[in-house]
Amino acid sequence: MIIQEINDSNIDFAISPFGPLILKGHIDDDEKDKLLGITNNLFSTEGSDQILNGDAATVQNETLKKGKFKIITDDYVNQIIYKIIDFYLSIICHNIKHEVEDIYETLSVKKTQITSVWCVSMKDGDYHVPHDHVSENTMISGGIYLDVPKDNIYPNGCINWHQPMPGIHLKKNTHTVLPLTNDFYIWPAWLQHSVNTFRSKNDRKMISFNAYC
Repeated sequence: MIIQEINDSNIDFAISPFGPLILKGHIDDDEKDKLLGITNNLFSTEGSDQILNGDAATVQNETLKKGKFKIITDDYVNQIIYKIIDFYLSIICHNIKHEVEDIYETLSVKKTQITSVWCVSMKDGDYHVPHDHVSENTMISGGIYLDVPKDNIYPNGCINWHQPMPGIHLKKNTHTVLPLTNDFYIWPAWLQHSVNTFRSKNDRKMISFNAYC
């Protein structure tokens, strides 16, 4: 990945050729309120849905001991997710267009497919162990945070991305952030990630998604 926007006449560019790109942004309050209404309706129903397959499903279901997973099939939710994916692709394409001509047009013509969407209601004590989403036939994964209680304090409830690499200098294997209400994050589906134990009297509500481009 080449980062070209550097305001220094002595610097040509910074390069991180091995990626991966993690994009952070935010949705508007109106979008958040509508998404939260959709997810609250789902959370009001009994039980938790199976949202992953195979061994990953067994492991993840055991880490969400009190909260819920609910599958989402909603056109408005998909509309917001497609917009987020387009942000992501446009930034990737901007930074490699000098190597691959018309890359954005090529990706835009191809039909991006959302392969799965679900919402998560995380309660006090819930967490997620390190995992990826490659078994879900996907290239991109992301999360939209709709309601993050303010009494959940760093590092509780943080999302961590993991990419172990050899060596001990000029590197770090984990990137950690504390998501806030309205935030979204999107990243390559192969990138392992985890969520620290969540601590709050109130639920944390979010939407997760996978897509194939």
